[in-house]
Formats: sequence, structure tokens, C-alpha cells
Amino acid sequence: MIGFYLLGQSDCDNPNAISKQQLQLWEQEGIITYLGQSDDVRPFIMQSLCVVLPSFYKEGVPRILLEAMSMGKPIITANVAGCKECVAPPFKRIQNFLVGQNGILIAPKDRQALSQAMQYIQNLSLSQIKQMGKNGRAYAMSRFCISRIIQSYQCVVKNLKQSQNNPPNQAIAFVSNTCYGMYNFRLQVMRAFYRDGFEIHILAPLDSSSKALKREGFRLHHIDIDSKGLNPLKDIKSAYQIYVALKNIKPKIVFNYTIKPAIYGSFVANTLKLPNIAVITGLGYVFVSGGWKKRILRALVCGMYRVALFKTTQVWFLNPDDKAEFLQYKNISSHKARLLDSEGVDTTFFSPQVSLPPIQNLNCNQTPQHKEIIFLLVARMLWDKGVGEFVEAARMIKKSNTATSSGGGANIRFWLLGNLNVANPSVIPKSQIEQWHNEGIIEYLGQSDDVRPYLRASSCVVLPSYREGMPMSLLEAMSMGKPIITTNTSGCKELVRNGFNGFICEPKNAHSLYEAMQNFINTPLQQRQKIGKQSRQIVLRKYDKSLILKQYTQTLHSICQDKKS
Repeated sequence: MIGFYLLGQSDCDNPNAISKQQLQLWEQEGIITYLGQSDDVRPFIMQSLCVVLPSFYKEGVPRILLEAMSMGKPIITANVAGCKECVAPPFKRIQNFLVGQNGILIAPKDRQALSQAMQYIQNLSLSQIKQMGKNGRAYAMSRFCISRIIQSYQCVVKNLKQSQNNPPNQAIAFVSNTCYGMYNFRLQVMRAFYRDGFEIHILAPLDSSSKALKREGFRLHHIDIDSKGLNPLKDIKSAYQIYVALKNIKPKIVFNYTIKPAIYGSFVANTLKLPNIAVITGLGYVFVSGGWKKRILRALVCGMYRVALFKTTQVWFLNPDDKAEFLQYKNISSHKARLLDSEGVDTTFFSPQVSLPPIQNLNCNQTPQHKEIIFLLVARMLWDKGVGEFVEAARMIKKSNTATSSGGGANIRFWLLGNLNVANPSVIPKSQIEQWHNEGIIEYLGQSDDVRPYLRASSCVVLPSYREGMPMSLLEAMSMGKPIITTNTSGCKELVRNGFNGFICEPKNAHSLYEAMQNFINTPLQQRQKIGKQSRQIVLRKYDKSLILKQYTQTLHSICQDKKS
């Protein structure tokens, strides 16, 4: 049986959100199962065959892909910035998609390619899928491991301590648009600094993760940041709050994450003459091709970047395409641009061997005799993540496998896991998610604080995103030893090596995704397992946190040496 699952939050405040009614409609069709949102995605990833994220636009690095990779799952994602980095080369073109070592890259919005990629994963043998998942985990550990990032941070802090040009206060400030992002993506970095005796100050809107950060001993400063709004008065208020906080803290260095903090946090830090680094986790919605309104907004954002980052110490990018586009728009000088291989994935936390509780009320069994294939997409419920293409590809697969479901009579399921309620112009209305869910096309699993059970349950993790920085969802799936299917876009294509750890499809192309998924379905089980193993190998080799932290250390050491000279 092949199942297609959607897991993630429905983004009701976003004009492009998929409605809950749409998710229910897809479920009623029997195409997917919407699993809602979960604080722990691991059970879903674990039970999946492959994790899918067909995102439309460039992201930093989709965390769900990193998590799926870390859990040894193949991935399917779009060939866009941030997503493509999660699929390890070399690539082999099959039909309309690229098969990498740990997953698949598809063109954004290519529904046919997405369907083909999922079918390809389905057709792999269990050993092939496991190998692709292992490749993904190895890739995540080698490139996206959290320990790499920690080492990099530690090195720069060590040198900053010795610098005569910095104030004596042993504090480091992190500015972000959410506490959730700081806790889930950068916790180990902050812990490393904290263990070295630094005060950790987090400037961000308080949310559900605030208490957990306070328990770590970090100091929180509430900042009103409307990450998607265009109200200049609110933005001025945000900048003023950041100014007051940083002036009082006087940190040795400031790290600014995501779009508005990168603009306002960098501008304030430069005004106060504080060393600062802007981390561009993804270019975001405005850099996806669109109409004249979006072009005007993009020009405005680029102008703000140029002013804010003029004196910024360095600007870090998570994939080469984002870096190239930033330089193309002349937002910064080329000597300031640095490339960081994602924000790293904790390959110990996202491991195929980790002990996890079973997912309740999902009626899934990943033992070989049940032959169940689960495609998992872990992301916020945004059109730009390729959720629509995922659903359409799932519909195609269900129609083409009506009786026996190809791949040896497997039951094919489609899971969606992710948040529905996030402010974003590309949000999918809750009614739409509910409609798909009720149709029976997908199963919406909701949102989870721990995606690992879902990654483990999945057969393949799919991310047909339009554009990514570096999708953490694919990295986590690869780390869990899962094959991946993703798009041939910036941020996604870097993570999948077509046929090695997953399959690649074209973005915004449901048929391309369908072919990739069909290729997975047609892959013998043994080969699928091999692909999953290769996913993990990619993560271990390139994306393990320790490796990323080492990059931080080397870069920051260089900054300090430049200041001394």
C-alpha cells in the first residue's frame, strides 16, 4: 500500500495558504492523509518511505529535509536554492527528474516530475531505499552536522575574546523572527557559547519555545517583528526595540537570522559599531518570479539590504544560488559573501537507530511484509513548498495504481506534516488542506515538535519546493536514513544525487514529481533501503552539525585576524 502524507501547520494568515477544507477534500478523495502539525516529526519520518518537499521558492535549507536525511530517509524536493543542496551528487537524469545519491530533484511546480519521482522511489527495492537513506544520513553528517557549526562559532568567540578591539562584555546576541527557530535550528550553537562562559541574549518575539530557551539559561528580549507584514511603522518599532536592547547588552558580536532581522538587526548593529554577521537562511517569497507587484517589492527589499548590510562584517548564505542572486542584485560586496553548508543537522538526534515511540492512530506498518510506501512532506503548508504539486502527484499515483498499487502491490500513502497557521503570502488555506484530507488524497498529520517518528515511519521524504535556502526537513530525513525526492532548484538540488540517495524532479511540475515518486515506487525494496543509507552517508559527510560549526569557527577566526591586522 502506498500512502501519501502531509505533515505541517496550515498557514491561515497567508494569502497563499492551503485551506483546511482543501486538505480535507484531498483526504476525502483518498489521495493523501493530512497529519496536522507535530512538535516531533521523527515518528512520521521514521515510518515514511521517502520525505517530499516540492517547494516553489528558494529557502535557506529546509530543516525537514535535513531531518529526514539524518533519519536515513530518501527525499524528493525541488531543484531550487536551499532544497537542491540536500540531495547529494552525482545526478542521473531519469524522465523529468534528477536522481541523486539520497533523493530526487524535480523542477519547481512540475507535477508530472514529482509524480514520476515518487513512483521511482516506490519502485525501488527495500535495500535500495535503505541505501539511499544511508547516503542521505552520511551526507547530512558530513555537511550539515550541528557539531561543525558549534566548532566554527567556538573558534570565532575564542578569537573575539583575544581581540583588543571589542568591548569587555562577554555576551553574544542572536536576532531572529522567532524563538522557535532559535530553539530548533541553533540551540546547540548557543549551548556551546554558553558553556564557554558567554551570556546568550536572544532578541525575538516570544512564542511557545521561549520557556525552553529560558530554561537553558539564555536571556530573552521580546521584539515585535511582523515577519511578513509591510507596515513601516511596525518595522520602525522593531528596529528601535533592537537598538535599545543591543545598546544595553553591548555584545561582542551579533548574529542576525532571516530577512527582517538581517535588515534591521544589521543596520542597528552597524550604527552601534558592533561586529555582526547576517545569515540569509533563504531569500524568501519576494525572490520567487512573479508579477509587477512582486518586482516592486523585490526592488524595495534589495534597496534595504544594500543600506543595512553596507558595513556588515559578513553575510552568510546556505546555498550558492542565493549567494549568486544576492550578488547579481548588488546587495553586498562580493568579499563579504560566504557560503555555509546549511545550519547543520544533529545526526545523533536524527538517527535511524534512535528509540522512538510509535505514532498513534496512523495505522501504518513499515515491515517488509506489509509493503506500505509512505511519501512524507514536512513543511509549512505553503504553495511555494510544492504542497499542491505533491497532492496532484499523489492523485496521479493513486489513479495509476488503483487496484494493486505498483511496486509489488504496496499500499501507497501520502502524509503532510507541518504548520497551517503561519503568516506567509503563499499560505494554503486550512479549508484546502481539509478538502484534500477529506478526499483521501493525503493525510494531514498536523504539526509536531518532534518529526522523527514520522520520518522513521515514512518510506521517502519529499520536498518539491520552488526555492529553498537549505531545507532542514530534507537534511533531517537524510540523517534518518531516508530516500528523498526534491526539485532541481537552489537549496534542494544540492542535497539529492539522483538515483543515489533519492530522486530529483522539476519545480512547479506535478507530473515530474509524479514520475520521480513512481520511480521510487518501482524501485525494489532492497534498493530503496540502500538509497536511504546513502542519504545518511551524505549528511554525515557534509552536513553534520560539527562540520558546520567548524565552518563558523574558521570564518570567524578569519574575521578576527582581519580586524587585528
